[in-house]
Amino acid sequence: MNINVGWFIAAFAAYFIINIVVSLRVSKGTSGISGFALGQVGPVVLAFSFFATRLSASVYLGEPGIMWTSGWPYSWIGILNAAFWTATIIIVARRMRTYSGALGALTVPDFLGQRYDSNFLRIWTCIGCTIFYILLIVSQYKGAIALFSTLFGMDKTVIIVAFSLFAIILVNIGGFKSVAWTDFLQGILMVIIAVVIFIAAFKAVGWSFADVNTQLSAIDPNLVQPFNESGLYSLSGVIAMPFYLFVSLVANPYCTIRLMAMTDVGRKSFKKFGLTLISVGMICMLMYMSGLFGRVLYPNLADADSVIPTIAQNLLTEWGLAIVAVGLFASMIACVDSMIHCISAMLSVDIYKRTLAAAVLAVIVTVAVSLFAKPVDPAVLNRMKGLKAEGCPPLRRPAAGPPPAMTFPFPISI
Repeated sequence: MNINVGWFIAAFAAYFIINIVVSLRVSKGTSGISGFALGQVGPVVLAFSFFATRLSASVYLGEPGIMWTSGWPYSWIGILNAAFWTATIIIVARRMRTYSGALGALTVPDFLGQRYDSNFLRIWTCIGCTIFYILLIVSQYKGAIALFSTLFGMDKTVIIVAFSLFAIILVNIGGFKSVAWTDFLQGILMVIIAVVIFIAAFKAVGWSFADVNTQLSAIDPNLVQPFNESGLYSLSGVIAMPFYLFVSLVANPYCTIRLMAMTDVGRKSFKKFGLTLISVGMICMLMYMSGLFGRVLYPNLADADSVIPTIAQNLLTEWGLAIVAVGLFASMIACVDSMIHCISAMLSVDIYKRTLAAAVLAVIVTVAVSLFAKPVDPAVLNRMKGLKAEGCPPLRRPAAGPPPAMTFPFPISI
């Protein structure tokens, strides 16, 4: 079934209007660099935002595509993802929210710079993340081009311009709050679509995992094994995978910033955040299963990443297909607007506010002292140079030598 352009335009218009209205509503009272960079948001909204940002379009395209190719061994990725989201929350989340709040940090590089009293660490992390996040944004643009050029034959320049403008509008309306709340909406849409696609595909294969395994075994016996004989999805690869998953979660500032935005450090808030995140993650495991069902339904696809769009085209109604297309767009936007916001916040806070502005003030102070020979309180100089956070309670600084383990995930990501 080809997509009905009328249904798609209607679905996209509704999606666009809802996102703009929500962004305008939550942006009230947001002003200045600090309001743009970080805003306090409730745990349930943050959990959906974390999920939508972290998985993006991969939950529709890449992950089901690899499941189509590799079979059951790849399901360990989905299972361990949910497990190490939990580990991240238990080990890092509450502690980081407490420290970042005490320091008044607005970004992850800002947190590291203040925590270890190092402008070098702040700038290095900021520049590295900016460079590599731009490459990740390009990959999302590539996905958008593949989607809309396939569905509508649109020119790639038009797609890139439209995609960029929409993401920039969402970011600029209300900064972090706008991004978090629109990602929340996109996360809800992603969950609904995951359930609908799973039900449609499971119905098409006869509501039976036993029949699915039988047909998969006939295609390739390796598809129904719990592990591959070698490689990433072998037993040894799965055992080693938790380290990678934990680091990839903690070491991504565009995800970690959501831990810093929690309304408070109470256990109740983090419990809500954790339970919501894990529940949403497990629901979206259904997309992995849909990729597996797709191998039975469409064993000869030229491109494995097209398995979910193929299921939608063949098994859903016209309006259902239009909603899935909008959902694919939304999943890409959830990642792109978060990265654009993260880059903008880092450049604003860590390069301009904390470094360039502080350097200019330091030069002014130095010239004034040399001209008028008037003693200046060192505490005042420290505040003007941006080396100390006003109002912060005493915080133990690490001793000389290697920094604590919490520092390493961030440079590792670079």
